[in-house]
Order: sequence, then structure tokens, then C-alpha cells
Amino acid sequence: MKKKIAVIVIYKFNLNDYNTFNFKRLKKLFNVSFFDLSNIFLRHKIIVNSYKKNSVENKINNYFILKNLKDLGKKLKSFDYILDFTFLFLKNKFKRNKIKKYLYEVNKIKNIQKITILSGSIPNFFNHKLLDKLKFLLIILCFIFKSKKCSYLLFFIKKFFLEKNKKNNLIIDNKFYFDYVMISDIFWEKFTDSYFPRAKKVFTHYKDYEKYLFSRNNCKIITEDYFVFLDEDLFDHPDNFSFYQSFLIKHKEKLKKKYFYLVNKFFYKFEKTTGLKIIIAAHPKNLNTQESNDYCNRSFIKNKTFELIKNSKGVFAHSSTSVSMAVLLNKPLFFLYSKIMFDLGNVTKILSFAIETKAQFINIDLNNINFLELVKKRIKNNYNSYISRYIRYIPSEKFSMWDKLSKILK
Repeated sequence: MKKKIAVIVIYKFNLNDYNTFNFKRLKKLFNVSFFDLSNIFLRHKIIVNSYKKNSVENKINNYFILKNLKDLGKKLKSFDYILDFTFLFLKNKFKRNKIKKYLYEVNKIKNIQKITILSGSIPNFFNHKLLDKLKFLLIILCFIFKSKKCSYLLFFIKKFFLEKNKKNNLIIDNKFYFDYVMISDIFWEKFTDSYFPRAKKVFTHYKDYEKYLFSRNNCKIITEDYFVFLDEDLFDHPDNFSFYQSFLIKHKEKLKKKYFYLVNKFFYKFEKTTGLKIIIAAHPKNLNTQESNDYCNRSFIKNKTFELIKNSKGVFAHSSTSVSMAVLLNKPLFFLYSKIMFDLGNVTKILSFAIETKAQFINIDLNNINFLELVKKRIKNNYNSYISRYIRYIPSEKFSMWDKLSKILK
């Protein structure tokens, strides 16, 4: 008989999450139930509406929505394992406080082995080599002084120096522990050594590599030649509703209008010059549709990001985690930025992605971009290094992470 595993999530899984994490494979190996804590963790109306619209709760079996944390103990008593996903989503102070309460309740459940998955670290200033850090600082400082705004410099200092030196404000009860931790990269291995030294490590890979292993033969969605743009739903992403990734939140609508004007202008010139279409790989939580979106009637496709990247001639992005798919599929990558995006606090993230992949960093504010040269140019990338640092931990095998977990738990 299959052992029972309870998957704990703090938001509603959408179709993209369900497929990318390859939960079909997990269900073949275990008797799986999903316990959704989104009613506890989500407060804002826009977030709730987004998750309801994109949720798979009515499409999969054994999906339960809990109204309070105390119900956990009653629901989970008959399970063999708890698979915890909450640590992947430490987005803000509110969620961290809720997670501490959640951990307290889980800690009271006895005789059930606890598993968590720590995966998906992304490039940042502190990951870079010394020369790359100097390059990073030079570009940012030039950007700041050209903009002539001290607020940018203060934001940068606060973000990368003051905040990074603070201790992790998720204080974990030292009596709490996980029995197993699934790890995809060296950052999370060090985190596990510090916070969960009693846990057995399961070396595995990032979820996008799982998708890569099991989705190689998907057919074309678009028959003509195209570049794909990885939409991030920058201004209305429900996971970032309380922050909007911006320190200029009061000017959000104005910035949004400017941003889409610049992006669409760039896409129009690219299409006209090269004859290649731009297809939008819509963020799965974006509430817009093909009929109504901000990309001037361009094809706007959800839950098909891997397929769109696979059959594209190249990829435009900002700092989407789906960059991993472009790297795995060895596609030409171009990171777009502008002064508008610096107001959103994104240039530093975009630059880090460009440094780690050695992909091209393009200022879409400029009018003299040679689009034909972009298409023809073959840049020497750093994809193998990126894969080993951020996607697939060296000791992991090239099969499903769930097979690896099942093998260890036997």
C-alpha cells in the first residue's frame, strides 16, 4: 500500500505549479492530499481573486482548504509524511509571522516525519565573483548619477547592505526540525546546515529542471518564427501585492503606463526590423486575458512557458525565474531594463541575472538599438555554471525529484 503524504501550501496551486512540480509523478508514488492554507495567509481582495481564478482546487482530487491552523493536527494524524512548501514563499513579514505560528502547530503533531523542499535561489549581488561585483557596482553607480536622484542611491544602500546584514527575522524554535530537506543548490545546503542540522539532506534540483526532464517532446504552439517575452505581472502580481516591488508605490499607475509604452515600443521596433513576432508568455497568476492585456494585442499565452521558450528563436526577460527554462534549453537570452524599472527596484535583479548567465543587458530607453545584430549575434553564455549553481545541484541524478525522495524514504 502507498504511504500517505500531506502537501502543505500557503497559496492555491495553479495549473502551472501543479505541472512544473510534476505532482502527477508524486501521486504515482504516494497517496497524496493537498492542504491549502491560503485563507489564513492571504488578506487582500486582489490576491484572493487571482488565486481563485487560477486555482486547480476543483481539478485535482484530495485538495482541502483549511480555515485555521488548529485544524492541521486533526487532519494530518493519519498521514505518514508532511511535505512542507511554506519556506519557498517567505515574501514578507506578515507571511513570516504566520509561518512561525504554522510551524508551532506542526511541531505538536507527533509520529509524522516532516519534509521540506528548499529550492530556487536566484542570482544577487552577493553571489557574484569579485570582478562581477565591481562591474555590478560600476553599472549601478553610472545609472544612479545619470538619473541624478539620490533616492536611488539610498534605496540601493538599504537594499544591498543594511538589509543583508540583518539576521534572518524568521526565528525558528530550536525544538522544531525537519526529518528530510530537499535541496537544489549550495545556498540552501548552507541554510539547512544552520537551521536544520538534524535533517537528512536529499540532493535534488529546481522545479524547472523537473519540467525540463519530462516535457521535452511537447509540440509547437506557434508555427511562425518568434521571440518570447517572459511576463512577470510586475505591477499587480498577487504574491507582491503589499509591496509592488517598488519604493515609489504612490506612482504605480503612472509608472505602469510608462513601462508598457516603452516595452511595446521596443517590441514594435523589433518586430518591424526583424520580421519576428513577439509572443508573451503570460505569468500564470496574471488576471489579464488574450482579449484584454497590456501588450497591444500580441499573443498572450498562459501555462505554456516551457513550450513557448523551447520553440522560440530567443528570449526577452527582466528577472523572471523562468529564465531557468531558457538556460536549460540553451536559448539566446536578453535582459531588458529601463529607468522606469529602476524605480521598481528591478534593475539590480536583472543585472544579476545578466552577470550570472553572461547574457546581454539591453536598455530599452535607447533609440539606437540594432535589432538585426541582436538576432544574429551569438554571445558566449555561462549556462553550465548557472545550471550547477542555481538549477541542478551537482550530486543530484537526472530523474524525478520524487523518485529520489521515494527511494530514500523506503
